[in-house]
Amino acid sequence: MRAARQPITNPAQDILQKEGAGWHCEERLLLSEYPLLQMSQFPYTNHCSLTALTSVFVCFRRQGFTKLPADPQEVFSVVQNVARSRMIYHPLIGTFPWRLSELARRTWRSFGYPGKAHTVFVLTPREELQDLVLDELRAHRPGIISFTHKPYHRHTVTFYGAEIWTKGNQRRVYLRINTHWSVMPQYVDVAGLGTWQGSYAALCLLRA
Repeated sequence: MRAARQPITNPAQDILQKEGAGWHCEERLLLSEYPLLQMSQFPYTNHCSLTALTSVFVCFRRQGFTKLPADPQEVFSVVQNVARSRMIYHPLIGTFPWRLSELARRTWRSFGYPGKAHTVFVLTPREELQDLVLDELRAHRPGIISFTHKPYHRHTVTFYGAEIWTKGNQRRVYLRINTHWSVMPQYVDVAGLGTWQGSYAALCLLRA
C-alpha cells in the first residue's frame, strides 16, 4: 500500500519517499495559541465538526476576542445548540460539511461578532491552494478541513500550522492538523488534496 494513503506524521520522511532527496524545509508555521481539543472532551457522537469549530473559536478567544467564552465547554455548547436548532448537526449523522460556514457565521453572531466564514471545495489539486492556506496561517487564522476519503474518511480536522518544503523552484506544503482523536501532530500534503491518493475535501475558513 502506498505510504501517502496513511496519515503523515513526518513530512521529511514523506517527501523523501514521494520525491526523493534534495528537498529542505524552508519555513515552519505554528499557531501557538491554538488549543488541541479532542472529541473525547465532549459527551456527544459524530461531533468532529463541532469540536473543530470549537477549537477555532477558542483560538480566536486566546487572540483577544473577549466576547468568546474562555471555557471550551461553553463554546462547544453554543456551537452545538446553534447546529441543532438549524438542523445542521444530528448525533446520528454528524454535520453536513457544506453547511459548516453557515454554522460558523451564525455562531459568530451568537457571540456578538459580525464574523465571516466561507467554504472552498477542493475537487482537484490547485497550486493556489497552497497560497490560500499559508495566507490564513500567516494571518493567525486556523482553518477546518472536512474529508470524504482516506486518510480521514468522513472526518473533520483543524489545521493550525505548516511546513514548507522546497527544491529549486518547486514547493510542497504540509499542513499540521489536529485530528481531534489525538494530540499527536499529523500532517496533510496539500498537493494530495483532490486526488485519488488523498481526499476530496471542503475547506472552511473563518474571519473575524
